[in-house]
Amino acid sequence: MPLTAAAFVVLATPVALIISAVALIGWLVGSWVLAGEPDVRRAVFAGLGVLVMGYPCAVGIAAPLAIVRAAGEAADLGIIMRGVDALSGLFEGGVHVG
Repeated sequence: MPLTAAAFVVLATPVALIISAVALIGWLVGSWVLAGEPDVRRAVFAGLGVLVMGYPCAVGIAAPLAIVRAAGEAADLGIIMRGVDALSGLFEGGVHVG
């Protein structure tokens, strides 16, 4: 079963948020244990760095834009689709008459 962009975003978003929170807490606790005081600034930068690099926002935006673009190209070629299911069916091959 192929993993769609929507399913990927649903799975990856909580994972990115959890890892970001772990990085933030890890830097806070680690700096407190090693230096005697928590380094909040570095902890926030570590958490935000993980969040920016790991958050799949680009995939969440790109997938609907790709669908709209593909539907527009199909309309330019005279192909009319009733829904997204017709577009996803093109990748499976065969003839679709609806």
